[in-house]
Amino acid sequence: MTGSRSRRAALQRGISSIVVVVLVLVTVALTFATILLYANAAEKERTVKALKEREKRLNDEQSRLKRAGDASVAPIGVVPQAPAKVEGEAEVTSTPASSFPVEEVRKELLERRQKLLEKPQQRDDSTDPTVTATLQKKDQEFADLAKNATGDKAGNTLEELVVLAAARVIQAMMLMDQRRLEIELAETRKQAISQNKDKLPAESLAYNSELKTKCDDIKSKKNALDTASKIRVDSLTDQIGQERKKVEAHRIDKNKENFRFTTAVNKLRGELDDLKVKEVIRFEVRESHGKILSPDIPNRIAFIDLGSRERVVPGLKFLVAKMGPQGKFHFKGKVLVKKVWMTYSEVAITEVTDRNHPIVDGDVLVNPLFHPRHPVVVHFLGEREPKKIRPSWSVAEASRRISEIGSVVREKLSLDVDFVIYTEARANAPRDQDGGYKLAVLLGVPVEEASEVYRFLED
Repeated sequence: MTGSRSRRAALQRGISSIVVVVLVLVTVALTFATILLYANAAEKERTVKALKEREKRLNDEQSRLKRAGDASVAPIGVVPQAPAKVEGEAEVTSTPASSFPVEEVRKELLERRQKLLEKPQQRDDSTDPTVTATLQKKDQEFADLAKNATGDKAGNTLEELVVLAAARVIQAMMLMDQRRLEIELAETRKQAISQNKDKLPAESLAYNSELKTKCDDIKSKKNALDTASKIRVDSLTDQIGQERKKVEAHRIDKNKENFRFTTAVNKLRGELDDLKVKEVIRFEVRESHGKILSPDIPNRIAFIDLGSRERVVPGLKFLVAKMGPQGKFHFKGKVLVKKVWMTYSEVAITEVTDRNHPIVDGDVLVNPLFHPRHPVVVHFLGEREPKKIRPSWSVAEASRRISEIGSVVREKLSLDVDFVIYTEARANAPRDQDGGYKLAVLLGVPVEEASEVYRFLED
């Protein structure tokens, strides 16, 4: 009953452990799937962010190209009047000839002429004194010349008029060169604007349209992915909550089972502690089964009052004894059953211990391996091939001899065993450390040495 309860408890503990392990594995798998979904969503977020940054860089590049196109033609020195912009049309950067401000150009040229005739600024006097003196002299001469050309004395002499005319001619030539360069630059700018005014806006619009379409597609996909991820995460969160509740319920059940099993184990340990204080029960031969009838000592023949109905078989050996004080036997010899009838048997007297005390009528028969009503059940412990005891029968040979006289040899120790036969201690396990020997002591099964039992078997 105790073994069945232990097996049932072990089976329940195994099932509980398997269920807990399975639930833990399911929880780990769900957690790992959730982490993967979060990682995928984060990857999508990074992709959208990278595309937005790329869109910004492309817009900046487009603005830079536009500014570079506008600055590819140098200005002509004056700002043209911008024409009115019509809504829905592309911006036209070309300037018609009729839009130039003539009056402003004239004022600009007049101001430049006056600046050319003004007295130059004084240079830094911290340079070389010789150079400074030379420069100051030239500046004074230029100032006097300009004063004479523009003051009250202007035009008093032919030389002064020639100088003034030469200066004006040089100024006019410079203005002509400036106008020529401005016209060339204007023509170049006009050609560049004419070539790029249709190409750049069309490509820019097409690129912007394509980029906007891609951004809208990415945003829609991101929104769909966010929605699906949120739904999936909510579902997984619910499943994780349910599994955690199940795990908690199983944990509570497991704790209850552990408490119950711990209580049972503690109780059994208490019982084992009580059993440990027990001492080894030595098997004592105190029971006789029959009597000697009409012994013939000279012929070494006798009869006994046991027959086949008492389970006597030929070859059964008895020790002949006389009851002594305190119920102990005083052995006088040995007899061996030769012939068996129903109510009696013929025996041969094989040994007489003391000739002064011969076997007489009424002496009792003793054999712990024999019982007239049921088989005697024994179990062997110790070495299977003993060497120290005599006769040095193996356990198999001794078991065969015991079976021949009608007794039973159990392979495993159980409560129905009458006594245990101990051969000798094993080399790797002394008697006190032998598990079977400990079990026999705990169960209270008597133990007898093999050398004491073998004398009741046929030599």
